[in-house]
Amino acid sequence: MKKLPVLLVLIASLLMSCKEEKEQPIVKTTTVTEITESSAICGGEVINDGGSEVTARGVCWSTNQNTTIEDNKTTDGNGVGNFTSNIQNLVPNTQYYVRAYATNEVGTSYGDEVSFITLENNDDNDGDGDGGNDDGNDEGGNDNGGDDDGGEDDGNDDEPEILLPEVTTLTITEIDITSAVGGGEVTSDGGAEVTMRGVCWSINQNPTIDNKHTEDGSGVGAFTSNISNLAMNTTYYVRAYAINEAGTAYGEEITFTTLEGNFINGYEYVDLGLPSGLKWATHNIGATMPYEIGSYIAWGEHAPKDMYSIDNSTTYGHEIGDISGDIQYDVASFTWEGTWRIPTETEARELIDNCTIEWTVKNNVQGALFTGPNGNQIFLPSGGFATEGNIDFADSEGAYWTSSPDPSDPVYYSTFFYFYNTNFANIGWFSRYAGLLIRPVSD
Repeated sequence: MKKLPVLLVLIASLLMSCKEEKEQPIVKTTTVTEITESSAICGGEVINDGGSEVTARGVCWSTNQNTTIEDNKTTDGNGVGNFTSNIQNLVPNTQYYVRAYATNEVGTSYGDEVSFITLENNDDNDGDGDGGNDDGNDEGGNDNGGDDDGGEDDGNDDEPEILLPEVTTLTITEIDITSAVGGGEVTSDGGAEVTMRGVCWSINQNPTIDNKHTEDGSGVGAFTSNISNLAMNTTYYVRAYAINEAGTAYGEEITFTTLEGNFINGYEYVDLGLPSGLKWATHNIGATMPYEIGSYIAWGEHAPKDMYSIDNSTTYGHEIGDISGDIQYDVASFTWEGTWRIPTETEARELIDNCTIEWTVKNNVQGALFTGPNGNQIFLPSGGFATEGNIDFADSEGAYWTSSPDPSDPVYYSTFFYFYNTNFANIGWFSRYAGLLIRPVSD
């Protein structure tokens, strides 16, 4: 065996290093705690410095998703390890999105995004205003409870009228064959707490909450809604809604049309406009929707398993050539049949080199959106990878097998393509007993 001992190779694989290249750090976000009306405590952990000193770390936050260090941020030291961040100057009863960050000479990377809502401001009137007890010193006052009109004020002035909330509908984005992303913003609560908000949709105009709808929290502020289980090539009408004790208010109505699907042997594909004309599947092996992670598969095997180890690998230690289209080893050819297969290293490189890559969240799943030269897109969920009985980096990295063995060691290792939550993607090698994800392709 030509490479490092297995343990050292596994460590190198865990760090996702492409041999000795410097990369961006790896950082994760911790849970938000001690939430008040105007502050909260968060933090993170720099797991790996990417081969270069981490010069800044902290958390950044915003009322919008995918916050960056261009928004509000803390600076909490440097280097690897844990850190705690004090988030201050927040607005009461507002939803915020937070990510830990770490910066080295290569760039800035971010941890998973978490959200929280600040507490309501419950400061009560101290009773010294116009509705309090008259101390008898005002003109016409009577602290003995006289019957004249200038007597004691019992504070029962008419309460302000409670109105419907005010809500706007946001533009529909990430339109797919069976799903889309919408949302809205509650700009006023009408004088009473907004207890529910979201979007509703229908194939008919003026949808209401009696139609299909999402439930995306409460209170004022912006929110994001995942619209799913749609029919392909169909026009839908969408409105944001918000509910308080006065009733339900709706935002303006907008429309969108789902994409038309293309299928090979019953499985959907997208033509990204790549030079080779290769078609990429819209979901992984073991999944039914683009945002589902699917199955972790060891290289050259056909099914997921509880433990991924050298001892139970059927291909580790055997010299095997490229398996694309070989049903003995290619799980895509074996399960999906037809012309489906695992992409080669060359085809994975074509995807990376010809697409723009954007880390995003789809149906609450982290992953990368690959946009081809023709504007068409595929979403690859992150999912990390499985070794022994563990799944590592599920929310910050994606690791997908190619069909090609590692040319420098075709006995123990195979190539894979991977991407980080920093919009970086590349080709690497991995011990073939590990469980990685698979996205099939077809000519």
